Amino acid sequence: MPTSLLQTVAVTISTNIGEVTIHEKHFPIPILFTEKPKISPSEFMEKWTGSSEKEVVQHSWPQILREWSDIRDQLNANNIMCIYERNVEHKGIISYCLCVFLDTSVFIEVSLALTGKIIVLVKSNDSAVSKLVLLAIQHLLE
Repeated sequence: MPTSLLQTVAVTISTNIGEVTIHEKHFPIPILFTEKPKISPSEFMEKWTGSSEKEVVQHSWPQILREWSDIRDQLNANNIMCIYERNVEHKGIISYCLCVFLDTSVFIEVSLALTGKIIVLVKSNDSAVSKLVLLAIQHLLE
């Protein structure tokens, strides 16, 4: 995996004989996501609409030359599960996804316009986690 797709993390492992800290090792952020989180589409939409708009972080790309199925497969392969999607006539595809990072549920909206423009919105109750997940998605899609 190219290093541009990886983030530097310090890991401390505690055992009954002491602690070991590993510094400056590269790990993909999604390795810390809970494997295949589950939620019903109705529960997801309830939580999505009930969360504060001020907690949203977003990123957009003017044009991505990838098919929606490739994007969805890339997200799902990295434990960002697409829960519900809809095709909006004359606009494009909007997909609602979920990932869980260290017990924090992160709600994601991915919009792919017919022009190829993509917008990703990320919400959680922890803005630092939202920013980290958005960064992971940016690296996955670029």
